[in-house]
Amino acid sequence: MAHLNGLDLGRKRLSHKDRLFKVLEGDFLSSLTLLDQITREFHHGWWICSAHRAFVLGSRVIHADETPIGLLDPGGGKTKKAYMWAYARGAFEDMPGVVYDFCEGRGGKYPHEFLKGWTGTLVVDAYAGYDATMSLEGRKTANCLA
Repeated sequence: MAHLNGLDLGRKRLSHKDRLFKVLEGDFLSSLTLLDQITREFHHGWWICSAHRAFVLGSRVIHADETPIGLLDPGGGKTKKAYMWAYARGAFEDMPGVVYDFCEGRGGKYPHEFLKGWTGTLVVDAYAGYDATMSLEGRKTANCLA
């Protein structure tokens, strides 16, 4: 979204002030509105993330782990614990890939939801949160030394 500083009109670049004046003058060309630009960038970013997730989940072996991170709690005045889950393609794949999933908790529902529809071998530590996910047909567990 870094290119939202100004929009190109042919060879003329519009500043934020010029765009505002165009809107105030009634020139509501949808291709020039900041909201449309942000929406397009969001959809483009979402597509890239979805494609990368599909690439990682295309592996027959996935390594998974979670790590605690601080999450600001504006109403509480302090931080609370959240988790970043990492899912990596197998160590012997030709092309590596890792996808991260931010979650507010550590429960087994998070990997269960993320890995929905996936089959293969999941390399994990002995955390019991993976048990429900690994009980599904077509999945095997390979424990690691954590």
